[in-house]
Amino acid sequence: SAGCNVLDYLVDGPRCVVAADLNEAQLAVLDLKLACLEAQLPRSEFFALWGRSNPQVFLDSYQKQLRPRLRRAASVTYWDEIGDALFRDNFMFSGTSGLVAFLLMLVSRPLGVSGALQRNLGGIPGLSLVDGEGLPSFFFKSIVRLLSKPSVWHYVAPLVGVPPEQVNLVARAPELFSDRIVEIIQKRMWTSDNYFYHGYLTGQFDDYPKCPRYMSTEYYDVLLRYFADPQEARRRCVLFHGSWGDAPVPDGCDGFTFVSLLDSMDWMPPDLASKLVARAVARLKKKKEKSSKRHDDGRFAAPGEPRVFWRSYAPGPSMERTPSDLFTPHSPVLAHLEPVELLDYDRVGWYLSQWVATPRDFLADDALADALCPGLRKEEEEEASSEASASHTTTTTTTTPKKYVNSLLDDLHVCLAMAAHALRRDKDVATFYKSQGSRYDGFREALLPDRDTLLRYALPWARLPRIVAASKATYALACVGCGTARDLEFIADHLAAVCASTKSRVALVDLSPELLSVAKDRVHRIGLGDFVDFFVADVAATGGAAKDVRNLLRHNVAFVTCSYCLTMIPAWPAAVDALASFLVPKEGFLGVVDFTQRFNRQANPLERLYKAWFALDGVYFNRAHVDYLASKTTPYYYHEHQSRTPYTPWYPTHYLFVGTLAPRPKRRSIDTTTTKQSLPPNSNNNATP
Repeated sequence: SAGCNVLDYLVDGPRCVVAADLNEAQLAVLDLKLACLEAQLPRSEFFALWGRSNPQVFLDSYQKQLRPRLRRAASVTYWDEIGDALFRDNFMFSGTSGLVAFLLMLVSRPLGVSGALQRNLGGIPGLSLVDGEGLPSFFFKSIVRLLSKPSVWHYVAPLVGVPPEQVNLVARAPELFSDRIVEIIQKRMWTSDNYFYHGYLTGQFDDYPKCPRYMSTEYYDVLLRYFADPQEARRRCVLFHGSWGDAPVPDGCDGFTFVSLLDSMDWMPPDLASKLVARAVARLKKKKEKSSKRHDDGRFAAPGEPRVFWRSYAPGPSMERTPSDLFTPHSPVLAHLEPVELLDYDRVGWYLSQWVATPRDFLADDALADALCPGLRKEEEEEASSEASASHTTTTTTTTPKKYVNSLLDDLHVCLAMAAHALRRDKDVATFYKSQGSRYDGFREALLPDRDTLLRYALPWARLPRIVAASKATYALACVGCGTARDLEFIADHLAAVCASTKSRVALVDLSPELLSVAKDRVHRIGLGDFVDFFVADVAATGGAAKDVRNLLRHNVAFVTCSYCLTMIPAWPAAVDALASFLVPKEGFLGVVDFTQRFNRQANPLERLYKAWFALDGVYFNRAHVDYLASKTTPYYYHEHQSRTPYTPWYPTHYLFVGTLAPRPKRRSIDTTTTKQSLPPNSNNNATP
């Protein structure tokens, strides 16, 4: 970011901080702040420039003192071109989000908000959100009501630099964010040390604590001492233009001990998040001994252990009101780090959860870090090989799974089969799929989303070898309702390597012999033929072949998956019981992706329409599926999302659930206000206005 977090970390004297950003403007701002410190700019001038946006300080010091000390050529270009404009127009109100802040300030001043903040009044005299009367109170309460409406967020959020993906994280329980907005306006913004809102609503910083910690007289002097030696200053803080996952470990260091991601993960899709986290974890400081004593229920860091910190708009477990809420880490790769939620004060207030993780297992073995994103290392090797041979005619293969695309005629054939199935009184699923043949996969690529997310990113592949070894399970993976085994293509290379190294197998179970016939051809084509067993069975049945299959798989599978199958099984509770029984005790993982009704929206007319529409084809939406899955396992990761059904205006909801038989950790959160061991002071609170 523009430097507030970085400089706050530097106050505590770390050996080195690597500041990574994809935004050249943000890096240029931080570069200029560092130049001010290297030039030993007096605190009064530094504060006048960055706390009061005094352009004269810039004009007096840039050419002779600051420009020669800028570290990056891009920063020199940036400041040469923009000059003092950023300060002349008030640094607090720069950019799109700054424009919104400026408009808020214009509204706040007539209401007395700005003056009350500057005088530490803790509120506006005579103005109340609860029982206030008169025009000012009415106007103020109207603004609060407007800002707390979810329909408004999608229009306002982009203006303050919040992407739609981040806003969507609160879509399942928007009332939590609405309540937080009210709490911010009623209480949080009025605290004496909340320089974030003070800066935005008054247009300036004032004496500490109405400014970031590093701007105070005491701590600014600390930074000046650190930056007195130019060579030491450049070693202590390194600027990197790029993603944090690619940030290099500084020379002389054996790995990062703290990675602060802030909210950068909120907008990332699972594939990008997995790649970056895998790369970042590989750069953490490694263990010097094979094992170490677990600290705080094995989850929070012992002194000296590397940690990863992030914050998110998504609510955490501390905000769960019922067991159905299922507030887990918002990205599957973050769940694999086994984080705990930090119940720590956040100045900004927009972030409903904050997390810290100590990925001990990944520090001992680089192969485990690779498993955070199966196929990543091979993809990187192929990319490097492709670049190296770009001038030659040779081509390289890719690990990206094949995309199946139907023609319009193919999709029409599938739609006719679905229509015929809808008109049948008796829903024969096997006959239904037999009529679709090879067109099955093409149509379902768009109809059934997130199967790749479940198989590639949501299952904790890094744990699999240990689970198989400890349990002596025959099967590493069982796909129930596997269809044509399309799911296996997403992780074929990784699965083959795992099965070979652990001497385990894969079980494919489906009630349609026709689909299993297609599956057999596929697994041989993708190199899994030597590891796969096929079973024709209905797992919800209790007799015949189903009984034999259930006995064979019972407590004998590390990972069990079920993709868009549960909604087609009338006796679904029996099916869930069977899936859970296949898992190895205390360690197995169950992954399900399927349709459902939106959380707390079952009575919505559109949700009722989707439920009735899909029921015509034997797909029965039932919110109780999710609750039952959560009751049978310990929820590990949960996500739900709306996606468009091909050739229709419908946007039904699907969910992705991963649960485990491992016992729920004793501590899912840590209150740092009562725990001595915490993050560096204020590290997660310093958002830059």
